[in-house]
Amino acid sequence: MEQYEDPAAFIVDVDTTDAIEIAAVDPGEYELQCIKAEGKKGTDKNGDEWRGISLLFDVPSEMTAGLVNFMLFLPRKTEKTNDKQYAQSISRFNEFKMAFKLEPSETFTPVDLVGREVWATLIQEEHPEYGIQNKIQKWIISH
Repeated sequence: MEQYEDPAAFIVDVDTTDAIEIAAVDPGEYELQCIKAEGKKGTDKNGDEWRGISLLFDVPSEMTAGLVNFMLFLPRKTEKTNDKQYAQSISRFNEFKMAFKLEPSETFTPVDLVGREVWATLIQEEHPEYGIQNKIQKWIISH
């Protein structure tokens, strides 16, 4: 990477008169495209280790749509998890896999999800720092 020898020679000429305002979309069903997926891990407040996938989605059909973040925690069994809770977490994880057209027994990496398109129901949620944001309420597997 090079720098300009004369700082005054670098002129920024970008007219933002017609810049669009990025905002949350109205609640509803949207096709999303995964643009980033990273494996994450940590320890919860009870000292139990967790693993998950941090996902970032675009809404390609909506020019003014902001990006949508989603944290997917992998199902896990802990001392505080009963059989019903674990079964429900496996079921929700299966819905995610089906939405991404992954087979129930198929293994994958977060990188495999980048570029894929998936349908989801989006809702709006107020964030104290960022204002109204979209949140994934439900994965849609019928598309």
